[in-house]
Amino acid sequence: MRGLNDSFRVFAPLIQPGFTTRLKSEQAGIRRVIIRMDAIRSTSFVAAGYAIAELTGVLLVLGLLLTDLADSTGESLFFVGVITLLLTYMFLLIRDLDDPFKYAGGAQGAADVSLAPIDKVEARLRDARAALPEPADRPDPVLA
Repeated sequence: MRGLNDSFRVFAPLIQPGFTTRLKSEQAGIRRVIIRMDAIRSTSFVAAGYAIAELTGVLLVLGLLLTDLADSTGESLFFVGVITLLLTYMFLLIRDLDDPFKYAGGAQGAADVSLAPIDKVEARLRDARAALPEPADRPDPVLA
């Protein structure tokens, strides 16, 4: 966020003061959102809920495995497998949704928040800044 200040210094002499103020207020809004994202990411809301859900899932699967379903072993193993798969996937999905800003190994997961809009804005600002002349080449609008 501090890196935007350099771009604002380059734009400031070329635009009206109100626009610079608007850019700084937008920067403050982005900073506020980043702080919220960090708070969400660092807070684990349901640690006890995870433990209860996983214990319930394990007990359910064990109960299904220990249930005597007569001679239909194939079908019972199929249904136990399907229920185990669904429970496991559900636990992983809940964990992923609980921390949508955690990129495992640097790669974005299925339920992670996309950072593509931020990357696009950054590229646009770089292009706009590169198109401007160097600050030393421009006269100061206040003195001119």
